[in-house]
Amino acid sequence: MSRSRPLHRFLLIAATLVTVAALAIWAARGAHPGWSRSRTPVKQTDPVTGIEFTTWDERWTPGLDFLAGAGGVAAILALTCLWRMRHS
Repeated sequence: MSRSRPLHRFLLIAATLVTVAALAIWAARGAHPGWSRSRTPVKQTDPVTGIEFTTWDERWTPGLDFLAGAGGVAAILALTCLWRMRHS
């Protein structure tokens, strides 16, 4: 039983780190409340006419699907830890 304690701790720490890292990446890259994007719209103004138009910047912006995937990985790690604690 004492041999599995470090593994439990490792799994819980890994689940926490995955969650914190995903939230940090999501917030730092734009915190988009929809699906992830591979292109981001950028509004620009024509200097001569003053008309506003949109160009697209090739930049990845994580969305809620990114958070859901990371949350799923963290949940699997945490549930694996709990399952191992129950069956050991």
